[in-house]
Amino acid sequence: MAQLAIPGAPRKVSLTQLPGAVRRLAVVAAVGLLLVACLWGAGFEARAWLSGEREFLARAIDVKGTVAEVSLPPPNERDHATATMRVLFTLDGDSHTASGVPMDARVAEGLGRGASVELLVDPTRPERAREKQWASDRQTSVLVANLGLGLGVLLTLALLAREGRRALRRELDPLRVGAIVWLTPSVDTTGATGEFTFPASYFRDDVKHEVTARAVAGSWVRNGEKVLAALVPSEPTWVLVIDEALARRLGWYR
Repeated sequence: MAQLAIPGAPRKVSLTQLPGAVRRLAVVAAVGLLLVACLWGAGFEARAWLSGEREFLARAIDVKGTVAEVSLPPPNERDHATATMRVLFTLDGDSHTASGVPMDARVAEGLGRGASVELLVDPTRPERAREKQWASDRQTSVLVANLGLGLGVLLTLALLAREGRRALRRELDPLRVGAIVWLTPSVDTTGATGEFTFPASYFRDDVKHEVTARAVAGSWVRNGEKVLAALVPSEPTWVLVIDEALARRLGWYR
């Protein structure tokens, strides 16, 4: 008859020996990579917009314009909002009109028809003129946002690596270096299915320790009413219940 013979720590344990461990880690990695992809996509859009802005600024020239019409948001919505103008200007001796020229709403509310404004105009597309201060502020905002997205991607990658390492340690460390204890369930676990948790306790040096046990329903390694479990080193109030199939995969039966 096979006898239980648990080797001393550290024990040789591989991730593929643990049922469901690879799948759980794959889920963690997939969620993290999806978040990184979303942030990277947003950053790509921002960089594309910024590249277009740089091209515009490289070609744009300063032009004096005259306000023909101002469209403002409602008075109680003008803080940090954008107004639009229709402006008239002359470029290389030709008269032009640009509609939908954006401008800070609080600044625009002080302008009336005939007011003078400073514009940036791309000679190849004069109808897309922009109010100079608005264009400058917008570029600064996008630069900051782009840097923020880049830092967000790096931070997410760092968090993903940390969480992956923590998940890996949570799967392996209880069996590899955790103390092995005989655990007494505090509730009836009969009829449990799948992976579940339950309160339990164990004694060490005549001191009773209350813990939460993580287990997969099955044929656990038993000693009467007690079940074999491994402490999670980084979380002393958690233990992992060990079933017979796992113990045999780990070579703990001789």
